[in-house]
Parts: sequence; C-alpha cells; structure tokens
Amino acid sequence: MKRTLFVGRSSHSRSSLFCSADFQAAVSQRFQPARRIDYDTVISPSDGLPIGNRRYSRLEVCATRAATSRFCSADFQSAVSQCFQPASWPPSTVRTICRLEIGDTAGWKPALRFPSFPRRWALLSFLMGWFAFSWLADAATFTTLTAFYGTNGAQPAAGLLLGADGSFYGTTVSGGANGDGTVFRFTPGKGGGLTNLLDFTDADGSHPYASLVQDTNGIFYGTTSAGGEFNSGSVFAMASDAANGLTNVFAVSFDGTNSGGQPAAALVQGGDGRFYGTTQSGGAGGRGTIFAVSTAGVLSTLVAFSGTNGAGPVGALVQAPGTSNVFYGTTSAGGQVNSGTIFSFRPGPNNSLSVLHSFTGGADGGGPQAGLTLGADGNFYGTTAGGGTSGLGTVFQLRTGGQGGSLTNLFSFGGTNGTRPFAPLLQANGNTFYGTTFSGGANNHGTVFSITPDGSFTNLYSFRGGKDGAAPWFAGLRLGSDGNLYGVTSAGGAGSDGTLYELSGFPAVIVVSPASQGVTNGQRVTFAVSAAGSETLKYQWLFNSNNIAGANGATLTISNVSHSQAGTYTVLVQNKWGSVMSDGAVLEIIDPPTVYITSPNPKNLIKTSTVTVKGTTTDNVAVQFVYFQWNGSGWHLATPLSDWTQWSAPGLSVNPGTNILQVYAVNVSGFVSATHTTSFNGAVFLPVSGGYNGLFYDTNGVTVSSSGAISLTVMPAGDFHGYFQIGQQRFSCKGQFSPDGSATTAFQRPRQAALQANLQLDMVSGTDQLTGTLAALSNETWAAQILANRDVFDGKTIVCTNAGPYTLVVDGSSVLQGIGYSWATAVVNQAGRVRISGSLADGTKIAQSTVLSKEGQYPLFVPLYGGLGSLLGWISFSSTDTNDLYGAVVWTKPQMPKATYYSDGFTNDTFATGWHYSPGPLHATNLAVVLVGGDLAQPLTNYFAVRSNGSVPATNGASLNFSLSSGTFAGHIPNGRQPFSFSGVAVTNLTQGSGYFRGPTLTGQALLVPLMP
Repeated sequence: MKRTLFVGRSSHSRSSLFCSADFQAAVSQRFQPARRIDYDTVISPSDGLPIGNRRYSRLEVCATRAATSRFCSADFQSAVSQCFQPASWPPSTVRTICRLEIGDTAGWKPALRFPSFPRRWALLSFLMGWFAFSWLADAATFTTLTAFYGTNGAQPAAGLLLGADGSFYGTTVSGGANGDGTVFRFTPGKGGGLTNLLDFTDADGSHPYASLVQDTNGIFYGTTSAGGEFNSGSVFAMASDAANGLTNVFAVSFDGTNSGGQPAAALVQGGDGRFYGTTQSGGAGGRGTIFAVSTAGVLSTLVAFSGTNGAGPVGALVQAPGTSNVFYGTTSAGGQVNSGTIFSFRPGPNNSLSVLHSFTGGADGGGPQAGLTLGADGNFYGTTAGGGTSGLGTVFQLRTGGQGGSLTNLFSFGGTNGTRPFAPLLQANGNTFYGTTFSGGANNHGTVFSITPDGSFTNLYSFRGGKDGAAPWFAGLRLGSDGNLYGVTSAGGAGSDGTLYELSGFPAVIVVSPASQGVTNGQRVTFAVSAAGSETLKYQWLFNSNNIAGANGATLTISNVSHSQAGTYTVLVQNKWGSVMSDGAVLEIIDPPTVYITSPNPKNLIKTSTVTVKGTTTDNVAVQFVYFQWNGSGWHLATPLSDWTQWSAPGLSVNPGTNILQVYAVNVSGFVSATHTTSFNGAVFLPVSGGYNGLFYDTNGVTVSSSGAISLTVMPAGDFHGYFQIGQQRFSCKGQFSPDGSATTAFQRPRQAALQANLQLDMVSGTDQLTGTLAALSNETWAAQILANRDVFDGKTIVCTNAGPYTLVVDGSSVLQGIGYSWATAVVNQAGRVRISGSLADGTKIAQSTVLSKEGQYPLFVPLYGGLGSLLGWISFSSTDTNDLYGAVVWTKPQMPKATYYSDGFTNDTFATGWHYSPGPLHATNLAVVLVGGDLAQPLTNYFAVRSNGSVPATNGASLNFSLSSGTFAGHIPNGRQPFSFSGVAVTNLTQGSGYFRGPTLTGQALLVPLMP
C-alpha cells in the first residue's frame, strides 16, 4: 500500500520549488509518479521516507510567511538538515511544506484528503515519531489496544459506535483491500480484537469520515465522502452477517450538485424513522445540504445551505428530546463572517432552518467541525476548531431557552493543552464532558481532555505520535459498557496508520444520588443510585451511617416499611481507583390522612332541602386538599375553614331518602386517605312538605254541614298538623303520613259523630296536591271530597306571577228575581297570598286570606250568618279574553226570620268573575248610576258630573263616592224617607261598574255607567 505525499508548492510565480537541488534530486530519483497534478514533487514511499537515521511515513502540514527557511517541527527540521539542506525561500510567499491531498495520478490510489474547511482551519499538523510515551492525568490509565496497518484499514477519522452486541464498530478513511477504507469491529476484553468486516470500493462509496449508527433491527447506516456513481460520496445501509461480515442493504450515491456531496457527518434517526445527515458540498449553492434517507434507501434533499445561514456542515445533527423531529447542528463556514453557524432544523412542508448563533472567529470561536452534544442539563455543548483567545479553538455552551440561543465560551485552547478540537464531546462520569484535539498538547500530536459545564478544564493526555497514536480527527470518545472510554487516532501506532485506545481507571463518581421519599407504613420503597466509573463498581448501602447487610447493588428495596426504618440512607460506591459516598436520601414514613364528618349527625333526619356537611382531618403532615362526592355527582374540592384540618361541603341538595357522601383527603406528600363514605337520610316528605290549603265538600250537593276549608302543614319528617273548618268551627288535627303518602286522622264534633279524614299526598307526579275524603264515623251517608294545594311561592326565589289588585263580582240568581251583584276586591302578593274583602248582595260583609296554588287556584271559603251559611268555591286566576279570574261558587243562606232580606234562605249556585284592576284617573266627564230590580217597578237613573280632579259632587241630594285606588264605589239616591243606598266595584276593561242597591224589602242591581262627552 503506497502512501502519497506532495511536497513543495509555492505561490511565488518565479519559483516552483521550495526544496534544495540535492533534496529535490534525491527525492526525484527515488520516487517519481507517472504524472504530477499541480504539485512539483511527489513522494510516495512504500516503506517510509528516510530522513537521517529515521523513516517518516507522514510529514507535518504547516505554513509560514517568514523569509527564513524552516520546516514545521524542530526535530523534523534537524533531521532533514542532516541529509538535505533546503535553499533559501523567496520572501513574502505563502508556502506549504508538506500537505496531504488525494493524488489521482495514473496507477496511484487516492490518499487521504481533508474536507474543504475554511483556509484558516485547514493547515493540519502531522509528524509521526517512531517512539511512544503514555501518560494520563487524574490517575486514569491510557492503553493502546490495537493498531491499524493499512491492510486492516488506515486513518480512522470517525468515532466508534457501541453496537447492540457490546462490540465497537468503526470506519477507516483508507486502507483495506482496495485502499478505499474499511468497516471494522473491535471487541474489548480477553479473546477480543480487531476484525475487518468490509472493504469499501469506489463503486458503492469510499473514504468514510463518519461514524456508523445502528437501528433497532441491527442494521448499520453510514456515509462515505467519495466514490459512488458520481465520485461525490454515498449513504449506505449494511446488515451484519455472521458468515460474511457485513452485506450491503443499499447504497445511494450523491451527485455532487443537487443532492449534495462529500458527506462527513454521521447520521441520526428521526422520530419519523428516517435518517438525517449533512453534506459538505453540493446543493443549490454548492455549500452543502441537509438530507434524509429512508430505511428503504429513498434519498431526499431537504435544505441547501446558502452561505448566510451556514456552509460546509461537517458535524452530525442531534435531535432534541421531547420535540417533534427538531434537529440542531453546526456548519464549519458561512454565517455573518464566514466562521460557521449553529442552527436548528425542523423537517416538514417548509423544512424550516433557523440560525441560532453565527460565529465571529473571535472570542466565541469559529469553524466548528463537530456536532453538538445535548447535556443532562438540557443545554447543548460543542467545540470550534478555531477562534477563542488564542485562535486555536474553544469549548462552548449553547442555551436554547432564549430567542436565537445564548452561547457561552467555556474554554479557549492555547496550544500546550491542545489545538483544533474537531471531534464532538461526550458526557460521562456524571456531568463531565470528554473530548479530543487534533493537534497541540505537550507533543503537538493532539490531546484528550475533560471539562465540566462550569468550564473547569483538565488536560488528561497528550499523544506522543508513536505507538500511542496521533491526531485524533473527528473521533470523539465513546463510553463502553465497562465504564471506560474508547477512541481512535488517525495516525501513529505500530502500523503508522492509527490506533484504537482505551482510557480506564476512572474512579467511581455519583451521577444521581438516591432521592428522598415519603411512603406510608407497610408500603414498598426502592432507592436507586446512578454511578459511573471504570469497572467494576461495588455498592454498600448504609442506614443512618451503618452498613446494611447484603445491600450491595445499585438499588435498595425495602418491603413493608415501618416507622423504625425511617431515617437517612446513603450508598458508598467504589472501584479499585476510588470511592465516593452519595448524598443522603431521607425516608419518611407518612401516615395517610384521616378524614372525619362532624355535622350533621348521620343518625338524624335531614329536614331541609339543602345541607352543609362539615368535617375534620388529621395527619402527621399537613393536609393539602379534601375532595367530596355527593350522590355520585362527581368529585369536587371542599372548602377549607382556615386550613384543611376543618372543611365543609356547602349547599348540597338533599334527596328524599338515602343520600351518600364520599370524601377523601390528600396531604402535602401526595398520600391519599381512605375514602370515607357516609349515608344521610333526607326526609322522604321534604319535597312535598309545606302548607296546604283547600276545600272539602260533597260533590252530590254542597251543604254547610259537609263542606268547609282545610289547612294543613306537612313537615319534612311526614308528620302534619292543621285544621278542618266547618262553618265557624275549626277542628284541629294531626298525624303521620306513611312513606306512600297516606294518612288517616279523626276529630270529634260537639254533640255529633266524629269525622275521619283519609288523606293522600302526591309523592310521584309533582302536582303538589293533597286529596282525600272526609266522612262521619256514624250512619251519616255523606262523604266530602278533599282537595288542597301546597304553598309553593316564597316571594323571593319563587314568585307568583298573578300578583296585583283585582275586582270581582258574584252574579245574582235567577231563583232570586232582581237580586244584585255581590262584589269584592282582591289583592295578590308575590308570595301568592290573597286577601279578599267585599259585600254580598244582601249586605253581608265578607273577608278571607289564603294562598294561591302554583296553578293559580284559590280556595274561597267564607263562613256566613254565624256559621249557618257559607260562600264556597274554587276561583281560578287565569287570564282569558273576557276575564282574569273565574269560578263556580255556592252561596248558602239559612232561614233567618228576622233578616231584612231573603229571610227564607237559599242555596245559590252561581259564578264569580273578576278582572285585574289598574288604578288610574277617571277619564269620564259624567257618570250614570242605574238601579234595576229589587223593589223598583222600573229602572232608576241618576247622573253625576265628574270634576277635573276626579271627585264627584252631590247632585239633587244624590251622592257618589268613587275610590280610584281600589275601584270601589258607593252612594245613595233619594227615595222619600228611605233613600236607596248602593255599592259595587268598577271593572277597568268593561264599560261599567257592578254592585247592588238595597230597597225596602229586596236588593237589586246597581250599575255604574261612564258617559263620554
């Protein structure tokens, strides 16, 4: 395998050679390619380049503007001077002493080519010595595990992948059977070693710079920077085959233009199952792309970098957790000053790309070659190959919480601690990040370093360029299952083509200490510690600083905990390189809260429509909430009374019968009490409790002795009390309703048989009515029907819509020829109470006060004539086109020999009619009072004038008094020694008033007629 070196290229127009004639001659005699590309001297040593008494397989890359002749490193310059003395160089020229490039000459295989970094970062140093020296800071151990020799691969540039089988997988840029690079497997430990799995060819792709990734099916995915159909690289998938190593699943070529070219970054699998990556070049502007490839090998170009948003991406994308396919990445160039960018990318219809930071090349760094690393704190961490205080690279932190991202320079490299960090960081052993630099360090061959998020930096190891390796390129470190770190170098080693090394001996560290917990007595609790360090980690758990026997794992489980086990738990983690004690985890045994109900007493019947339940809680920690559920209506937050030790559930609607309250408490530790369930008995009769008012009478004929009024009060518990009124006598009664709403009560009449009432409440249909029968406990044959309505109006929340003033008249009877109209006024308030007052047509005054039903039914009962007569009937307050109230009434008058009018008595089945009365001015200018019937042979009419103030003056001895507020009128008309007196009520929606007048022996109708001008 030949390694190609180009030596001596000058920008000076008159000079094509830097080297002295003897040096040139010596080189040309020994090594001469078939043809040269744009370089003056080509050195392709098969066995190394002899300089002095040493052989060099590589030369350093460096540049100078000094007008003196010098090679890059002192030892190289000294060695060359012993054999070949360079001539003086032309002044003021930029000259590359030795620069590795692919030389595509006839008969030659391509050698190593660097990605097209910005010029300021592209001058890379290679000088390999034939000696090895290993040292590592912080007492850890550096070990070279294997070397690359060309045939098994050469120049591994990418980091390792820890496969699902516990082995490491990686790639080399060159070497192998075809010189195009390889895929290898390395298995640590005894019996392991390096196995070449695949030799790349130009056809499917060559010279991979990127790490492999593996999906859940075990398929490996990666990229090559060259080869393929268009010699611009490819993206591939390979399956592991026990017999044949790796077999190709697909290989898709980049075209170098639209789809991009020269991918150098590893792939990352997105949430949609596709793999995402970048190319350094190609795309619409030739500045690189972002692409996606499906598991079936379908390649999609998503974004072409424009330069202003970045160019030349080299590092891998990283997907932020908890997001919907959002990626973050870096570009090595482009941005505001062409020093690279940090960006976010969201695939989708718009393939949105946003620049989070544009590097300046100054203190913040420049030319990042590595992708970002997501830290445990949620921030991103990364490196730049240049910039910083010395221009040699930085380590930075990017906080993405702020708009555009907030970047902090954590560390600037200065040379002896490393230069040119090209590789991504690895977070391991707690919060520590590990990384590598390509050059610099004590020997200028690169370093391994660690850094914490606060910027505390430690140079762990400086490569010497011998058997330990040199120039770790894009290869960051990987954490093995044994707690050690693994990496590769692109140069050095026994075969001069790179090494695979291990950092071991990391002392135990606590990543996450066990967390304090609070549990209830008898529960199971598990403490866990997250620790790191080289194997093998040992654990010893302690309780209150005393060892727990047999507790030697990363977790500690305690079953059926008790109060005696409350205390502080720690764990000692150790390996042979050190030990560390975790922070203490406090185990608190928390009693679950207990909830009590203090009122009302569940044994007592709830006799109200609503109830407020109160209670208390107890616990050894504070109670945070109390929740209740009433009759399965859903859980609600109770109301604390100062704090949750006392609580209430107000305004609960009580159902008749059983009501169920469920309640539980939650304390500040999140522990929940047992659900307390209590039954409360709501009065079955609560919905039908209240006052009932009505009438009873024999439907076969109303008689005074078998009719009257009933008034009962039904209590929520079903007991009742009240009275039956027959004539002027009220007979008290009481009793208890059965659950079905039935009851029987009896009362004794003086010198008469006792009466028994069979009552029935409507418990089902909601009519708010009480019905029944009233009959004598004797041989009397009558049976009165009872009907009473419940008082439902309270005047506040339930308002009677019939409220207002009314006037009404009771028609005379055809049996009693010429009798006048009985009249009355009625006032209904918002609580439904009705007050009636008026006069019957025989001059008897009437008055009553009772309550309307919800349907507007009014039980009219007025005992008359010392209880020997009555006025009885149901009046309905319901507006129609002709009246506002109406009802059939029975006016019963007994024989009264001394009575002035109708001494023989009568039973008058008639009707009452009424109208809503609206007080207002009297608009008529004249009124006529017409008297009809009675003792008059013919109607008698008198006229009255109405003054402007509404008063009516007397006329010819006749008088008329009219009350605008009540609608009543009264007066008299001369009639010899015995004038006719009259009274009545006006009707606002009729054309006259109605009433009666009293003659010598009879009464008649008195009509009030307004006369309009």
